Parts: sequence; C-alpha cells; structure tokens
Amino acid sequence: MPRPADTGLEGTAPSRCQERNRGERTGQLGRYLIRDFYMVAKTAAMFEFTNVITREAVVTFLGTLRDLFEAESRIVLQMASDCLFVNEARLKVDFEGFASFKYVVEAMKDRDIGTIAFDRSPTEEELRVFLTLFIENDAKSDAPREGIEKGLAEANVDCFGLEKLRDLPDHVTKQGAAPEERPAAVNTYFKSIFIAKQFIENFRGNRANHFRKAKRLVHSIVDMVVEDDTTLLALTQIKNFDDFLFTHSANVCVLSVAVGQQLGLGKAMLGHLGIAGLLHDVGMTEIPKEILGRHGDLDPEERQVYSRHPIVGAQGILKTQGITESAIRCVIVAYEHHLHDDGSGFPMPRFPRPRNLFSRIVGLQVRYPDDQALQQWDHGQGIHCQ
Repeated sequence: MPRPADTGLEGTAPSRCQERNRGERTGQLGRYLIRDFYMVAKTAAMFEFTNVITREAVVTFLGTLRDLFEAESRIVLQMASDCLFVNEARLKVDFEGFASFKYVVEAMKDRDIGTIAFDRSPTEEELRVFLTLFIENDAKSDAPREGIEKGLAEANVDCFGLEKLRDLPDHVTKQGAAPEERPAAVNTYFKSIFIAKQFIENFRGNRANHFRKAKRLVHSIVDMVVEDDTTLLALTQIKNFDDFLFTHSANVCVLSVAVGQQLGLGKAMLGHLGIAGLLHDVGMTEIPKEILGRHGDLDPEERQVYSRHPIVGAQGILKTQGITESAIRCVIVAYEHHLHDDGSGFPMPRFPRPRNLFSRIVGLQVRYPDDQALQQWDHGQGIHCQ
C-alpha cells in the first residue's frame, strides 16, 4: 500500500506523471548516492573517522540517503553486469560521474556484492562500522561479503542487507561483450566525449594537438567496432543533457563507424569517417545558448543563425587544420550533414551535387536520432542560407 506522500489528491493512486517524476528524482539522487559513496569510502580508507574531511563525506552521504528516503521506503543499490540501479532506476553514466561509477562497480565486484539494501538510514556510528568492514574485506580477503555480513551481525547493525553478485541477461543490459572487454570500451567511449569537448571548445584556437588526439582515439573506436564490441555500441544510449553536444558527437562517431563497417569500408576509411563524425557539429559552438536550449519552434532570425552552423564548422576546421585528407573529409561532412537526398536541408549550395558518402552516413545519425532533444535542435530543414 503506498505511503501518503506517494498518493495523489484524496488518497488516489499517483498519476503516470507523478510516477515518472518520482523515478527521475530517484535516478538523480541515485547518481548523487554513487558519487557520495565513492567519496566517503575513499576518504575513510585514507583518514581516521575523526578527520574533518571524512566527517564531511559521511554527513554528505547520509544527507543524500535521507533525501532518497523521503521518496522511497527502502533503498536498494544493485550492481549487475556492470550496470548500477537504485530501486527500479537504472543509473545513467555521464562524464563527470564516470570515476565514482567505475569505483562502485569494481568495489562491489571485488567483494562479490550484488546488492546493498538500506532498510533505514544508518546512524553515523553504523555507517562507520559498515565502512570499516567494507574497507577491510576486499578482493584479497577470503569470502569478503560473508566477512562484512558477519561483522555487521556482531556489531548489531541491522540496517544494511547484502546479497550475492549476479549477472543480468543481455537483453536487459544490451551489453554482449565479455566482462574483461567492457572496461576498455567504457574508457574509450568517455575519452571520446572528453576529446570532443576539448576540440569543439577550442577549435578556433589553432590547436592541432586536439585533432591528433581525436584521430588516435578514433582508431581505438574503429578497432573495437570491427571486433564487434557491442558494449561500445550500447554506450551510445547514454544521454547527458548537460553536455549534450559532446555526448551526441561521440555517439555519432561510434554509430557512423559501425555503419561504415557494415558497408565494408576498410580501417583507414573508417578512421576518416569516425573523426568526421566526431567533429561534424563543431560549428554549434557559435550558436547562442538561448537558441540551443529552446524547446519550441525557432523564429526566422533564430533559424537563420542555427542554419549557419555547418558553414561555420567547415570554415573553422579548414582554418585550424589546413589541407590534409582527413581534414578535408571533416570539412565536407561538417558542411553537408544537414543536407538530404531529396533536395531539402541546409545550407543549400549554389550548385547542387550528390552528397559525399561520409556525409550520408553521418547524416543518418543526425536526421533520425532516438533522442527528442536532438529532434528539437533540428528545426531548420529546408532553410536556404545565402
């Protein structure tokens, strides 16, 4: 039976909107919980519990737990197949939270822990007992999970419940790669977001080193896609709206390489295609944030500004990278990725010609995204830029 806080007016069941909002809040607080658990575990391993840094981490972690208990009667942190869940919410990984996510996954795996359940919010002393046992019983210990459970029982701490590690089916995780292959794919994916951010934010700064880093990274992506690393492809489902442009650029890179590989392109060509996909939207940096964040239709002047980003991107790449084979392919894709085979799109060239193959591949990921936010960006189809 739902708690009063979970019901609508006059005790009715919560609406779908309320359930969705509740789930989103649980997911958001769940990411905070992972971050705070990482901080409190790392500081407790380095400092005494009386240390001010450790005490601050403890207070922050307990505060996040209390916030979660305002919406949920029981908190269950679950790790399975390298995925983290809080109650029913699968936690989405973003660039900033990657270190804490990775630590929690590895720490739970090392201790054969699949679930940490909180039946109530622990006291500071109970949390101290749990953290001490968690740190002492690691991968070097025999039966670490059983050691933690035994220590909790001896200390009469009953608010933590531990369960054995288990795997989720592939149809749930969408990750079919072998477990030992997943860390490399995850690291490569998040590096691609970081490199995209570096290049896009500094592409006016004539920094050729960012282009070289991007090329090296894309070669790693090509190798993984050619080897059928489904983990890397599954990571493209990650959506981070705070860094949407950079996440989108990384996703387009991976998916374009996957399409090119299915078309039979060799590794050298896949490398050129990947770097073009990664950098196709560099011109978006010239668009004011108030236009990018707009959720409604753009007015004619705003559409004019938006529709110039392919031109700006092509000019910027050409200016900063010079005339090389890879740079020229990037220029063409940056200019053509919003043009369509039916003659629509933007910017409309003075002398129409068939689009480059790379532009058509990258354009597939741009024109048919699975993300509403990107669809809201692409208002300007059919605009003719002078």
